[in-house]
Amino acid sequence: MQALDEITAIEWWMDHLAGVLDEAQERELRDFLRGHPALSAELKVHEETWNQLSALEGLEPSPAMDTKFEAALQGYMAADTGRNRRSFRVPFWFQAHWQMALAFTMVGLAIGYLVVPRGDANEQISQLSEEVLEMKKVMMLTLIEQPKAQERIKAVSIASELEDADEKVIEVLAKTLATDDNINVRLAAIESLMKYWDRPEARQVLVSSITQQASPLVQVAIADAMLALREKEAINEFEKLIDDQELDESVKMKIENTIDQLRSI
Repeated sequence: MQALDEITAIEWWMDHLAGVLDEAQERELRDFLRGHPALSAELKVHEETWNQLSALEGLEPSPAMDTKFEAALQGYMAADTGRNRRSFRVPFWFQAHWQMALAFTMVGLAIGYLVVPRGDANEQISQLSEEVLEMKKVMMLTLIEQPKAQERIKAVSIASELEDADEKVIEVLAKTLATDDNINVRLAAIESLMKYWDRPEARQVLVSSITQQASPLVQVAIADAMLALREKEAINEFEKLIDDQELDESVKMKIENTIDQLRSI
Protein backbone atom coordinates (compact mmCIF):
# COMPACT_ATOMS: atom_id res chain seq x y z
CA MET A 1 0.00 0.00 0.00
CA GLN A 2 1.19 3.52 -0.81
CA ALA A 3 2.88 5.16 2.16
CA LEU A 4 1.12 8.30 3.27
CA ASP A 5 2.78 11.68 3.38
CA GLU A 6 1.09 15.10 3.29
CA ILE A 7 0.94 15.32 -0.52
CA THR A 8 -0.41 11.76 -0.87
CA ALA A 9 -2.92 12.43 1.91
CA ILE A 10 -4.31 15.40 -0.04
CA GLU A 11 -4.62 13.27 -3.18
CA TRP A 12 -6.42 10.57 -1.16
CA TRP A 13 -8.64 13.27 0.33
CA MET A 14 -9.59 14.34 -3.21
CA ASP A 15 -10.41 10.70 -4.05
CA HIS A 16 -12.44 10.51 -0.83
CA LEU A 17 -14.53 13.50 -1.89
CA ALA A 18 -15.02 11.96 -5.32
CA GLY A 19 -16.17 8.70 -3.69
CA VAL A 20 -13.43 6.52 -5.20
CA LEU A 21 -11.30 5.79 -2.12
CA ASP A 22 -11.51 2.19 -0.87
CA GLU A 23 -12.31 1.23 2.72
CA ALA A 24 -8.74 0.49 3.78
CA GLN A 25 -7.51 3.80 2.39
CA GLU A 26 -10.35 5.64 4.12
CA ARG A 27 -9.24 4.21 7.47
CA GLU A 28 -5.58 5.00 6.85
CA LEU A 29 -6.45 8.54 5.74
CA ARG A 30 -8.52 9.14 8.87
CA ASP A 31 -5.69 7.87 11.06
CA PHE A 32 -3.15 10.02 9.25
CA LEU A 33 -5.25 13.20 9.54
CA ARG A 34 -5.89 12.47 13.21
CA GLY A 35 -2.12 12.64 13.71
CA HIS A 36 -1.77 15.78 11.57
CA PRO A 37 -4.31 18.25 12.97
CA ALA A 38 -2.96 21.24 11.03
CA LEU A 39 -3.43 19.48 7.69
CA SER A 40 -6.84 18.19 8.79
CA ALA A 41 -7.94 21.73 9.67
CA GLU A 42 -6.76 23.09 6.30
CA LEU A 43 -8.67 20.44 4.38
CA LYS A 44 -11.83 21.03 6.39
CA VAL A 45 -11.71 24.68 5.30
CA HIS A 46 -12.36 23.43 1.77
CA GLU A 47 -15.01 20.83 2.62
CA GLU A 48 -18.00 23.21 2.65
CA THR A 49 -17.11 24.72 -0.71
CA TRP A 50 -16.63 21.26 -2.23
CA ASN A 51 -20.10 20.26 -1.05
CA GLN A 52 -21.55 23.39 -2.67
CA LEU A 53 -19.75 22.58 -5.88
CA SER A 54 -21.04 18.98 -5.83
CA ALA A 55 -24.61 20.32 -5.60
CA LEU A 56 -24.06 22.06 -8.93
CA GLU A 57 -23.29 18.84 -10.83
CA GLY A 58 -26.23 19.21 -13.18
CA LEU A 59 -25.33 22.75 -14.20
CA GLU A 60 -24.53 23.20 -17.88
CA PRO A 61 -22.74 26.55 -18.27
CA SER A 62 -23.35 28.63 -21.36
CA PRO A 63 -20.40 29.80 -23.52
CA ALA A 64 -20.78 33.30 -22.05
CA MET A 65 -20.67 31.89 -18.53
CA ASP A 66 -17.56 29.84 -19.38
CA THR A 67 -15.84 32.96 -20.67
CA LYS A 68 -16.71 35.07 -17.61
CA PHE A 69 -15.75 32.32 -15.19
CA GLU A 70 -12.43 31.75 -16.94
CA ALA A 71 -11.69 35.49 -16.90
CA ALA A 72 -12.53 35.77 -13.20
CA LEU A 73 -10.49 32.70 -12.30
CA GLN A 74 -7.50 33.78 -14.37
CA GLY A 75 -7.63 37.22 -12.77
CA TYR A 76 -7.61 35.68 -9.33
CA MET A 77 -4.77 33.30 -10.14
CA ALA A 78 -2.75 36.09 -11.80
CA ALA A 79 -2.77 37.96 -8.50
CA ASP A 80 -1.40 34.81 -6.86
CA THR A 81 1.62 34.23 -9.13
CA GLY A 82 4.11 35.28 -6.45
CA ARG A 83 3.70 31.98 -4.63
CA ASN A 84 5.79 28.92 -5.48
CA ARG A 85 3.81 25.73 -5.81
CA ARG A 86 4.73 22.14 -6.47
CA SER A 87 2.68 20.91 -9.40
CA PHE A 88 1.24 17.43 -9.79
CA ARG A 89 -0.88 15.64 -12.36
CA VAL A 90 -4.46 16.85 -12.68
CA PRO A 91 -6.81 13.84 -12.50
CA PHE A 92 -8.83 13.59 -15.70
CA TRP A 93 -12.13 13.83 -13.85
CA PHE A 94 -11.22 17.34 -12.72
CA GLN A 95 -11.00 18.47 -16.32
CA ALA A 96 -14.62 17.67 -17.20
CA HIS A 97 -16.37 20.45 -15.27
CA TRP A 98 -15.39 23.92 -14.14
CA GLN A 99 -16.83 23.16 -10.69
CA MET A 100 -14.24 20.42 -10.23
CA ALA A 101 -11.51 22.63 -11.66
CA LEU A 102 -12.35 25.25 -9.06
CA ALA A 103 -12.16 22.68 -6.27
CA PHE A 104 -8.86 21.39 -7.61
CA THR A 105 -7.46 24.93 -7.62
CA MET A 106 -8.23 25.28 -3.94
CA VAL A 107 -6.62 21.93 -3.14
CA GLY A 108 -3.56 23.06 -5.11
CA LEU A 109 -3.35 26.10 -2.86
CA ALA A 110 -3.37 23.84 0.17
CA ILE A 111 -0.50 21.80 -1.25
CA GLY A 112 1.43 24.98 -1.98
CA TYR A 113 1.21 26.03 1.65
CA LEU A 114 2.30 22.59 2.81
CA VAL A 115 5.32 22.39 0.53
CA VAL A 116 6.54 25.96 1.00
CA PRO A 117 7.25 26.62 4.69
CA ARG A 118 5.67 29.84 5.90
CA GLY A 119 4.54 30.99 9.33
CA ASP A 120 2.67 28.86 11.80
CA ALA A 121 -0.35 26.65 11.14
CA ASN A 122 -2.87 29.24 12.29
CA GLU A 123 -1.52 31.82 9.85
CA GLN A 124 -1.64 29.28 7.00
CA ILE A 125 -5.23 28.35 7.81
CA SER A 126 -6.19 32.02 7.90
CA GLN A 127 -4.62 32.63 4.49
CA LEU A 128 -6.32 29.58 3.03
CA SER A 129 -9.65 30.72 4.41
CA GLU A 130 -9.24 34.06 2.66
CA GLU A 131 -8.53 32.32 -0.63
CA VAL A 132 -11.57 30.06 -0.26
CA LEU A 133 -13.62 33.20 0.36
CA GLU A 134 -12.38 34.74 -2.89
CA MET A 135 -13.13 31.57 -4.83
CA LYS A 136 -16.65 31.47 -3.39
CA LYS A 137 -17.14 35.01 -4.66
CA VAL A 138 -16.07 33.90 -8.13
CA MET A 139 -18.59 31.06 -7.98
CA MET A 140 -21.34 33.40 -6.75
CA LEU A 141 -20.69 35.96 -9.51
CA THR A 142 -20.83 33.18 -12.10
CA LEU A 143 -24.04 31.53 -10.92
CA ILE A 144 -25.98 34.77 -10.52
CA GLU A 145 -26.13 35.14 -14.31
CA GLN A 146 -27.57 31.68 -14.92
CA PRO A 147 -30.98 31.54 -16.64
CA LYS A 148 -32.38 29.03 -14.12
CA ALA A 149 -33.80 30.62 -10.97
CA GLN A 150 -32.55 27.76 -8.79
CA GLU A 151 -28.96 28.51 -9.79
CA ARG A 152 -29.40 32.22 -9.02
CA ILE A 153 -30.83 31.25 -5.62
CA LYS A 154 -27.67 29.18 -5.04
CA ALA A 155 -25.61 32.25 -5.89
CA VAL A 156 -27.52 34.38 -3.39
CA SER A 157 -27.18 31.61 -0.81
CA ILE A 158 -23.41 31.60 -1.28
CA ALA A 159 -23.41 35.38 -0.81
CA SER A 160 -25.22 34.98 2.51
CA GLU A 161 -22.63 32.48 3.73
CA LEU A 162 -19.62 34.71 3.13
CA GLU A 163 -17.94 35.95 6.30
CA ASP A 164 -17.86 39.40 4.79
CA ALA A 165 -19.29 41.03 1.67
CA ASP A 166 -17.31 43.51 -0.38
CA GLU A 167 -18.77 46.26 -2.55
CA LYS A 168 -19.16 43.92 -5.52
CA VAL A 169 -21.20 41.36 -3.55
CA ILE A 170 -23.55 44.06 -2.21
CA GLU A 171 -23.88 45.47 -5.72
CA VAL A 172 -24.88 42.06 -7.10
CA LEU A 173 -27.44 41.52 -4.34
CA ALA A 174 -28.86 45.01 -4.95
CA LYS A 175 -29.21 44.37 -8.69
CA THR A 176 -30.81 40.99 -8.00
CA LEU A 177 -33.37 42.50 -5.64
CA ALA A 178 -34.17 45.27 -8.09
CA THR A 179 -34.30 43.39 -11.38
CA ASP A 180 -34.60 39.62 -11.01
CA ASP A 181 -37.83 38.38 -12.55
CA ASN A 182 -38.23 35.55 -10.03
CA ILE A 183 -39.88 36.34 -6.70
CA ASN A 184 -38.05 33.57 -4.83
CA VAL A 185 -34.68 34.91 -5.95
CA ARG A 186 -35.61 38.41 -4.77
CA LEU A 187 -36.78 37.02 -1.42
CA ALA A 188 -33.45 35.22 -1.04
CA ALA A 189 -31.63 38.48 -1.83
CA ILE A 190 -33.50 40.21 1.01
CA GLU A 191 -32.33 37.56 3.47
CA SER A 192 -28.74 37.87 2.29
CA LEU A 193 -28.77 41.66 2.56
CA MET A 194 -30.13 41.40 6.10
CA LYS A 195 -26.99 39.52 7.12
CA TYR A 196 -24.89 42.54 6.11
CA TRP A 197 -27.10 45.09 7.84
CA ASP A 198 -24.08 46.65 9.53
CA ARG A 199 -22.92 47.78 6.08
CA PRO A 200 -24.44 51.21 5.19
CA GLU A 201 -24.77 50.27 1.52
CA ALA A 202 -26.72 47.12 2.40
CA ARG A 203 -29.10 49.14 4.59
CA GLN A 204 -29.60 51.67 1.81
CA VAL A 205 -30.38 48.93 -0.71
CA LEU A 206 -33.12 47.46 1.48
CA VAL A 207 -34.68 50.78 2.45
CA SER A 208 -34.66 52.17 -1.09
CA SER A 209 -36.17 48.95 -2.46
CA ILE A 210 -39.39 49.46 -0.49
CA THR A 211 -41.03 51.59 -3.16
CA GLN A 212 -39.49 49.64 -6.04
CA GLN A 213 -41.21 46.30 -5.46
CA ALA A 214 -44.60 45.45 -6.96
CA SER A 215 -44.95 41.90 -5.64
CA PRO A 216 -47.10 41.68 -2.46
CA LEU A 217 -44.91 38.81 -1.21
CA VAL A 218 -41.74 40.86 -1.57
CA GLN A 219 -43.39 43.92 -0.04
CA VAL A 220 -44.41 41.91 3.01
CA ALA A 221 -40.95 40.34 3.26
CA ILE A 222 -39.31 43.78 3.25
CA ALA A 223 -41.76 44.96 5.92
CA ASP A 224 -40.81 41.99 8.10
CA ALA A 225 -37.13 42.68 7.48
CA MET A 226 -37.40 46.33 8.47
CA LEU A 227 -39.25 45.38 11.62
CA ALA A 228 -36.74 42.67 12.53
CA LEU A 229 -33.91 45.15 12.00
CA ARG A 230 -35.78 47.95 13.83
CA GLU A 231 -35.06 50.32 10.97
CA LYS A 232 -36.93 53.58 11.60
CA GLU A 233 -35.60 55.13 8.39
CA ALA A 234 -37.93 52.81 6.50
CA ILE A 235 -41.00 54.66 7.80
CA ASN A 236 -40.86 57.42 5.17
CA GLU A 237 -40.52 54.90 2.36
CA PHE A 238 -43.41 52.84 3.68
CA GLU A 239 -45.58 55.96 3.80
CA LYS A 240 -44.78 56.60 0.15
CA LEU A 241 -45.75 53.02 -0.63
CA ILE A 242 -49.11 53.41 1.14
CA ASP A 243 -49.90 56.38 -1.15
CA ASP A 244 -49.72 54.02 -4.12
CA GLN A 245 -53.28 53.59 -5.40
CA GLU A 246 -52.51 50.07 -6.69
CA LEU A 247 -51.22 48.70 -3.40
CA ASP A 248 -52.95 45.48 -2.34
CA GLU A 249 -55.33 46.16 0.56
CA SER A 250 -53.96 43.38 2.77
CA VAL A 251 -50.41 44.58 2.11
CA LYS A 252 -51.48 48.12 2.96
CA MET A 253 -52.75 46.95 6.34
CA LYS A 254 -49.47 45.08 6.91
CA ILE A 255 -47.43 48.17 6.06
CA GLU A 256 -49.52 50.42 8.30
CA ASN A 257 -49.04 47.98 11.16
CA THR A 258 -45.30 47.87 10.47
CA ILE A 259 -45.10 51.68 10.56
CA ASP A 260 -46.90 51.76 13.91
CA GLN A 261 -44.52 49.17 15.37
CA LEU A 262 -41.44 50.95 14.07
CA ARG A 263 -42.61 54.21 15.58
CA SER A 264 -43.10 52.55 18.94
CA ILE A 265 -39.57 51.16 19.06
